[in-house]
Amino acid sequence: MFRSFLVLVLLFSVQASFAQRERGKVIKAPKIFQKKTETTETPSNEPDSQNLNNTFQDEVDFQFEEEPKLRFSNSFEKKTTEYKAPSNYPGSESLGAGMVEIEPLKKLNSNIHEDTSSIDEGELMIVEIEDGARFPGTDEMVKIASYFSIWDNTYVNPYGINPKDFSDVIPIKLYDLTKGRYWAPPLDKCPVTSHFKYRWGRWHRGTDIDLETGDPVYAAFDGVIRISSYRGALGRAVVIRHYNGLETVYGHMSKLNFPVNTVVKAGDEIGRGGNTGRSSGSHLHFETRYEGTPFDAGNIFDFKRDDTQIRMQEFLMTSKMYNYLRGGSPRVALGDVDASQHEDDLNPTMEVEGDAAADDFEDDFEEEIPAEVVQKVWYRVKPGDNLTKIARNFGVTVSEICSLNKISSYKKLYVGIRLRVK
Repeated sequence: MFRSFLVLVLLFSVQASFAQRERGKVIKAPKIFQKKTETTETPSNEPDSQNLNNTFQDEVDFQFEEEPKLRFSNSFEKKTTEYKAPSNYPGSESLGAGMVEIEPLKKLNSNIHEDTSSIDEGELMIVEIEDGARFPGTDEMVKIASYFSIWDNTYVNPYGINPKDFSDVIPIKLYDLTKGRYWAPPLDKCPVTSHFKYRWGRWHRGTDIDLETGDPVYAAFDGVIRISSYRGALGRAVVIRHYNGLETVYGHMSKLNFPVNTVVKAGDEIGRGGNTGRSSGSHLHFETRYEGTPFDAGNIFDFKRDDTQIRMQEFLMTSKMYNYLRGGSPRVALGDVDASQHEDDLNPTMEVEGDAAADDFEDDFEEEIPAEVVQKVWYRVKPGDNLTKIARNFGVTVSEICSLNKISSYKKLYVGIRLRVK
C-alpha cells in the first residue's frame, strides 16, 4: 500500500515539471553574452549586492517572463534641453539658466509685419515674346517681332553681359503722360547720405537715401516685380523690370508688399524701408540698372530732401554710363544723357532740292503707324510643371491660361508644349 502511494507521488511530480516547462519555463536557458560596461562602485553593507551587480557583466540567462515589463519610453513626451547662449549674443547673461524647448530661439524684429524668408524665390524662366500689330484698314494681326527674354526670380543680375562691351546708343523714354506712363521718387523725402561712388576700396553701386524704419517705398516707374525676397547684403529687396527697359533695385527694406510677377504702377507702395542686410542704419539702397549692370541714378534723378525731380523725359543710354569701370566718373553731363538735345543725331534727315522732290521723298518713306499693338508671352512646359504652378509664376490665374490656350483645366501637360501665359 505504501509503495503504491509513493509511485503515485512520483508520477504527480513528473507531470508537474512537464506542466511548468509547457508554461514557458526554460530549464536549459541559452547563454547571451553582453558587452561589459563600466559601472561606478557604490559601497554597500550587504554582501550579495556586489554579486548582484556583476550578474550581467559576462553573461545573462535568457528566460520568459509571465508578466513582461514595458521596455519603451513615451514618444509623446516633450523633449527639453538646456540652452547655452552664444557668448556674443545680446542679453546672454539672462539666458541659459532655464530649461527651454529644443526649437531654436529666434529674436523677432517688431518692425517686420511678415516673415518673407520663406517666399519662393522661383527659378530661371526663358519665355518667348511675340509682338503683333494691326494696321488701319484690316482686322488681321501681323507678327512684327519675336524674341526670347530672361525672366529670373533669383539673381539680381542673371544676364551675363559685360558692360565694357556695350557700345550702343539707346534712347529710353522714362515716362509718357499721353500713354499713362508716369514716374515717382522712391521716397516722400530723398536726403542722400551716400552717392554712387568709390568707397572703402570698392564701388558703392547705388544711392543711399535716409529714412525711418517703416517709411513707405514707392516704385519709380511702371513695371513688373522680378525679385521680392531676402538677397544677402541687400537684405529684404525688390527688383522691378520697367517697360522702358530699365530695372530699379530697392534694398534694406523691412517689409515687402508684393510677391514676384506682380504688375505695379509708378508711385505704388512696394514695401517699407528698414535696416536689413549689411546695413549700419535705416536707409534705402536705390539702384538703376540696364541689362543687369548698375549706373548712377543721379544721371536720371535730381535727389533732394523735399522736391526730387527727374532730369529728362527721354534718357540716352550710352557707354558713358559705365565710364566708372574704366577709371572715369559715374556721373555724366546732362547734355550727354538728355535725348532731346540729340534729336538731329538720332533722327538724321536727307537734304533734297525743290519742293517737289521733298514731297516725293516724304511719299516714298511715309511710315504706316499701326492702330493696335499686342504682345504675347509664350512658355514651354518643363518637367514638374502644372497649370497651377505656371499661373503662380507668371502672376495669372489658371482660368486665364486656359482661356488664352482654349484648353480645359484638367488637360494633361506634356514636356515641351508651348503655352501662352499672357
